[in-house]
Amino acid sequence: MEDDDYHADPCIEPSLSSTFANDILESTEIEAMLNQRRLNPEYEDKKSDAMDLGTMAHELILQGKLDAFVVCDEFDAWRSDAAKAKKKEIEDAGKIALNSNTKSILDDVKAMKNRLYEQLKDHQEYSSILQVGRPEQCGFAKVGNIWQRAKFDWIDETIPDLIVDYKTTGLSFDQWEKNQLWDGKYLQNPHYRRTYDAITGKKSKFIFVVQRTKAPFLVKIFALDDSYSENIEMRYEMARRRFEHCLKSGQWRGEPPYTAHSYPPPWVMQKWDFDVLSEEAEKSAAAQKQETIDPADALMAG
Repeated sequence: MEDDDYHADPCIEPSLSSTFANDILESTEIEAMLNQRRLNPEYEDKKSDAMDLGTMAHELILQGKLDAFVVCDEFDAWRSDAAKAKKKEIEDAGKIALNSNTKSILDDVKAMKNRLYEQLKDHQEYSSILQVGRPEQCGFAKVGNIWQRAKFDWIDETIPDLIVDYKTTGLSFDQWEKNQLWDGKYLQNPHYRRTYDAITGKKSKFIFVVQRTKAPFLVKIFALDDSYSENIEMRYEMARRRFEHCLKSGQWRGEPPYTAHSYPPPWVMQKWDFDVLSEEAEKSAAAQKQETIDPADALMAG
């Protein structure tokens, strides 16, 4: 299925994706709704070079599609009308347009592919993955009272029912874990597994394969620890309940109609305390200086 068709949401009713689940938890319901093409006719996709690199990596590494890219050496940017028209023509054909300044990204992606497999072969648990399997699989299932959809990057066949989600990042792995994984991407785990399990009747596993976009293109595999599975499932259930309520009621709420009572965070309190201590230290130093002045000197000064 083409990306556009998938993101347009072909289900009978509006369906829940992992991105939608995160949006409805971390923003307001109405903002989550406005960020969905099916529910917001005015929604427009936002593209960037970083997103193109990720798309290119998926096309080349997971699907082996070299014909997904078109290099236009006659343009060094997409500013002119002719360049914009050419880029649109290429993208309308479902391909990625590269100019003379961005074509080096393709070389990076080829290097990333080589380095990915070099590193995976030495992995203690998952050395056989991403070799035999099905890339870019779309899944749709009604789970409970709502429809769900997921686009699986890779369904592995050497390790049965293993769902692999491949990510590229310019961040360090520590930063990616903090700012990406635990900022919402963790919801892919319960969402993808439930969707897959409902379709197949089997019990799946889920991992992230994360690759950095700068040489030496290091790779790290992340799996959510089982000890937190209950907490993650509860968080995911909250997203499902909110989504189901919005669909049934037709109401997508904004901010709660209550006053927010704000209090200073720890770093502000620390600064305030430091300012008080500094002021007290200055007063103490001034007092000590006054006490050490010789009375005769004080008389002469008077």
